[in-house]
Amino acid sequence: MKITFIGLGIMGHAMAGRLIDGGHHLTIFNRDREKGKDLIEKGAVFESMPENAVKDSELVFTMLSRQEVVEDLALGKNGFVDALPDSAVWVDCTTVDPDFVKGMAEKVKQAGKRYLEAPVLGTRGPAMSGELVFLLGGRQEEVDVVSLVLPLLGKKVIHLGLWGKAASLKLVVNLMLAQSILAFSEAVCFGKAIGLQENVIFDTLIGAPVTAPFLSNIREKLATKDTNPNFQLKWMAKDLGLITKMSAENNVEIPSAALTASIFDRALDEGGEQGEKWGDKDFSSILQFLNQ
Repeated sequence: MKITFIGLGIMGHAMAGRLIDGGHHLTIFNRDREKGKDLIEKGAVFESMPENAVKDSELVFTMLSRQEVVEDLALGKNGFVDALPDSAVWVDCTTVDPDFVKGMAEKVKQAGKRYLEAPVLGTRGPAMSGELVFLLGGRQEEVDVVSLVLPLLGKKVIHLGLWGKAASLKLVVNLMLAQSILAFSEAVCFGKAIGLQENVIFDTLIGAPVTAPFLSNIREKLATKDTNPNFQLKWMAKDLGLITKMSAENNVEIPSAALTASIFDRALDEGGEQGEKWGDKDFSSILQFLNQ
């Protein structure tokens, strides 16, 4: 297929790489061209304007940082929505809030184009190995089109109906992810403070029924204090901000989520070792932040 990928961050780059390795004709756009250099060497075509990147595409994937960036690239000056072929499907994998999805779906419909929300569960590793879980929101007709390539990118697809439900479920999952790593980090800090060795705490907690299973996959990362990002802390903080905003809008009280958000925000505001910022490090670095 002729596919365009817009947004070559940690996740987008890995996904785009799998598409080109799968034999698809890939066009890419990213504000920093250098991030697509290796994809260009493998045959991807780089376009310097989003509207030019999509003009011949059957599928357009976006994986961007924030919903404001999505709106700007899609509908702003030189935006790509009006340039989409009528038969093409835009598949947005960005984590956004449900109201944004519903509003975007209406705007795309008014433009006579096709749109699918598709946030993913998984970080860099699953993106590179094609083991993401896709949460889809939109019409079945669009799901059928994107299903032709999703086996390259993911191991499971959950179609949740029309627009908004996929974004909602993604935020629920990320809330659990953030609170799980924070609970573990606090337990480690507490255990060390009262005289236990870190390796003893790790051996006892990781793999135990009280601990989130994903921690087993990142044990080595935690133990070696590896901050190389699979999912950057600043994007987790962004998602927690969406969660607390939505909880207020929907009159649901989730005080521990608000506290979790405040701790991640505090990490954003404070420098780490040698004055480095925590936001660009992996979200699991919240353990090191608390230790410090």
